[in-house]
Amino acid sequence: MAFDSASKNAPCTFSWFCEEDTTLVIGRLDRIEGAYAENPKLEKMSGLFMSREFGKYQNLSSYFITLSPEKRYLQLMEERPDLINRVPQYHLASYLGIKPETLSRIRKRISGKR
Repeated sequence: MAFDSASKNAPCTFSWFCEEDTTLVIGRLDRIEGAYAENPKLEKMSGLFMSREFGKYQNLSSYFITLSPEKRYLQLMEERPDLINRVPQYHLASYLGIKPETLSRIRKRISGKR
């Protein structure tokens, strides 16, 4: 979710690419207050969802600030090992903020340590 773009009613600066079947929920911000009025539980549920997602983005941001590319990859291996073999290397590299060649070198270095 692009919170900043939504709150400013401005175009998003990034796009999503789905590698697998995905369920997408689309809503209109100009109708959200009416939806909340009709279903008060929806507002609470939305708040919980946004808090959880915001926490994920905070963690991801802190990884980019504090961890080296290799440590970001190791963190990904620990937290989401299922992605390593399912997602193409160039998408993993993009997610980690590095070039595919750099990811290749990191993977080679890590496999040599095992």
